[in-house]
Amino acid sequence: MTSKLESGARWIGEYQPRPRRSNFGILAIICICAGLILAPARSAVADVDLFGVQSTLDSYLGILFGDVSGYSLAFSENARGSLATVANGNLTIDSVVALASATKIPAAIAILTLVDAHKLDLDTPVGQYLNKLDPSFNWPSDKSAITMRMLLSHTAGFPSPPDPESGYCLNVQFTTLRSCAQYVANASLNFKPGTTFSYTGVDYQIAGYIAMLISGKSWNDFFNDAVATPLRLTTFSYGSDPNPRIAGGGQCNVSDYSKILRMLLRNGVSDKGRRVLSQQLVQEMETDQTQGLTIEPLPSLFFNGGGNLQNEFSGYTFGFFILSDSVVATSGSPGPVFADPGAYGATSWLDTGLHYGGILLINANTTVGLNMVSTVTPHIVSDLGRP
Repeated sequence: MTSKLESGARWIGEYQPRPRRSNFGILAIICICAGLILAPARSAVADVDLFGVQSTLDSYLGILFGDVSGYSLAFSENARGSLATVANGNLTIDSVVALASATKIPAAIAILTLVDAHKLDLDTPVGQYLNKLDPSFNWPSDKSAITMRMLLSHTAGFPSPPDPESGYCLNVQFTTLRSCAQYVANASLNFKPGTTFSYTGVDYQIAGYIAMLISGKSWNDFFNDAVATPLRLTTFSYGSDPNPRIAGGGQCNVSDYSKILRMLLRNGVSDKGRRVLSQQLVQEMETDQTQGLTIEPLPSLFFNGGGNLQNEFSGYTFGFFILSDSVVATSGSPGPVFADPGAYGATSWLDTGLHYGGILLINANTTVGLNMVSTVTPHIVSDLGRP
């Protein structure tokens, strides 16, 4: 592993996988790596010392029998912009990594731009848009009350995965977004719309298709025009699949995702001063959409076997979980803190109490990603000189 400072702003640790060795060799490697892990780190801002951040993240690396083969992390403030980027293992600061459900925030932002453009209303039944813009699309009567607000906050009544009746088409590449949205629409609801939070991804397929209809563009073109171009994203992509997974098919590096988080921290304005989202809709993205509703247990593939949302999260917005006060307190932040974790461990978070946000990219699972974030955030808060 080597460390270096690039462009005077970014510190990187790089690790090259080694073949199996004798016990003596393994002990030597561990000793060498331990020494490197304890080496001081540098950042883009003079008063940010990354030693605790680096050593905490390095403890998860597989070279020391940890859980991940590499990581890339960045965190930013609304005032000072990008503060630091750290990478180690088989990932670099430029690595493009699958986001899985951490795609929900960028997707929700794109759809909300249609609200700012007065082309979409969050509380109008979406059947009105479907009937007008695609009369041949079958929107069953049991879904007549569903709104875009419900689709974006997982309160429309669709079941959580795995559910073959509604979720099968998410994994079908050789179909279209319209066909997948129709497949989801034909599925049975588990709950009356607007009564229950049930974490899923199928509702975003319908939301994405409606955005396509309203914008008159493919999802990729719409997303690029609404989010990627104004934020100057260079690596964010949904790929070329004609059935893009709206809530889980994105990929990018930490630099691009950080631009998205800084835009939210700056109340909808990009690094270059361009307004991407209104302040009102940024506030909507930070407002609990599940108050007074029944909260279904999370799917078993998330959060170490599922469990009730109230264990670590106190609510859900448009793409963000709201962390519970007890979880936030462990970081030293006054909160509130919002998080968007993905199935492969990519986890973004936004701390509006301390006006900073971060993104961690790994290739592991949700539990590992959340654990890494929960253990590293106290060091970040401390490095920022905050209580």
